[in-house]
Amino acid sequence: MKTKKCVLFIVMVCITPILLLFINNTPFLPIQKYKIISSYNLIEKAPTSWIGNGIAICTASNTQRYPQICSNGSDGAIMVWEDTRNGNYDIYVQKISSNGTIHWDQDGVPICTDNDDQYDPRICSDGAGGAIITWRDWRGVSSDVYVQRIAANGTVMWTGNGTPICTEFNSQTAPEICSDGEGGAIIVWDDSRSATNWDIYAQRINSSGEIYWAVNGTPICTQGDPQFRNQICSDGVAGAIIVWEDGRGSNPYDIYAQKINSSGHSQWTADGTAISTAEDDQLVPKVLSDGEGGAIFTWHDRRSSVFDIYAQKINSSEVLLWDGNGTAICTVGGGQSSPRICSDGAGGAIIGWYDVRNGVFNADVYAQKINGSGNIEWDVNGIGICTSDEDQLNRQISSDGDGGAVLTWQDYRNNNDYNIYVQWISSPGVIQWDVNGEPICMATNDQEYPQICKDGNNSVIIVWQDFRNGNYDIFVQRVLLTPSSPTNNFLELLILILSIYLNIQVSNDLN
Repeated sequence: MKTKKCVLFIVMVCITPILLLFINNTPFLPIQKYKIISSYNLIEKAPTSWIGNGIAICTASNTQRYPQICSNGSDGAIMVWEDTRNGNYDIYVQKISSNGTIHWDQDGVPICTDNDDQYDPRICSDGAGGAIITWRDWRGVSSDVYVQRIAANGTVMWTGNGTPICTEFNSQTAPEICSDGEGGAIIVWDDSRSATNWDIYAQRINSSGEIYWAVNGTPICTQGDPQFRNQICSDGVAGAIIVWEDGRGSNPYDIYAQKINSSGHSQWTADGTAISTAEDDQLVPKVLSDGEGGAIFTWHDRRSSVFDIYAQKINSSEVLLWDGNGTAICTVGGGQSSPRICSDGAGGAIIGWYDVRNGVFNADVYAQKINGSGNIEWDVNGIGICTSDEDQLNRQISSDGDGGAVLTWQDYRNNNDYNIYVQWISSPGVIQWDVNGEPICMATNDQEYPQICKDGNNSVIIVWQDFRNGNYDIFVQRVLLTPSSPTNNFLELLILILSIYLNIQVSNDLN
């Protein structure tokens, strides 16, 4: 009898590596089927690095809202937000390292506290551990665009309360920013100086705060119809690629783009090249560098009477590389909108979007991967990142640095307030954490408008606005990108098999 027991135990131990190999290399094995084998969960929960429900970045009086975030270039992040502690809206900023250390003044360093309001901050790395920040500013008679740089040590570098980028007649709004790769930045905005339509203008500023291009900006598109909702990415050689909604055609709005070099000269067709002029509306474009001087665009598209998600790739020479008027990313019924995009690291992209295929009062999060040749990599019409009850809104996306992506969103599944959730999907399209995402913050009251960036240490940092204290504050959390390792899986399976073996022996003894 003892010999039989030993043989049984040895056999069970020996088959453990085979089971492990099967689980790790079988894409058709549903996660849930082996998650419930035992309490030794083979799919890890999202491992947060800091205190539960996040670290407070700013809990000053009144409202702090609409944070934006960028990597500090090494092991942490820099965050900027709108702030009413002084009575009007100002701009503040803070830096945090990967170990959760706050680097600058408590509750943030003031970037602009001038009279009237400052809104809509945007941020990019300066390449030296600091950041460059732009915003919309009402200190004049209309909305203008200003910019400021903050060094790695928290020193504000340029003109007090910001350097003017454009103070032209009428309003300049919706500034966006990208690094020029040389310590400076390129800023683009919507501009109504013509007094007849909105146009697109841009400006470059160097690391010393000196303007490179024409005073008040270089025109990107001044065609005689409205252009707005600009977005920008680097071209990799101190220039930029800019995309926008454009009303010039017979459709309400189409998607156009322009490439501008480091000297401020347009490289493509004057007033932009058409990215999509399909029937009806193409709206809310996003843009991503392809790493080779071109770009990948995504937008939501009503050519089929409801909004779907499309994408297009263009090379440095202005040649469209994918299907005419865009490759379909998702055209399932119900409607999809507001895509977000990140790189797959190989010339393609991962796109996440807002999806109501399961009901208009049950907005979900879906994602798709498209490779550099325009081929869909994951399930047709996307993989469900979160299809939980109630709404999942304001999704954002970041590359995981290994061909996959991390998505975050605000989630109403508890039916009483919004919380922050996160999910990681690997390059082959395998969900890494619990189905429908892992909670990052479940504090009382609402947590909203998450933003995300990769921090350079195999993790992401997520920032959000938080109402737990009865007014909006800024909180942040770090999430490690660490799925179960083969070693951990082996040990868990070994423990599981041993427990089964012991249970069998106890049962035999009792009988």
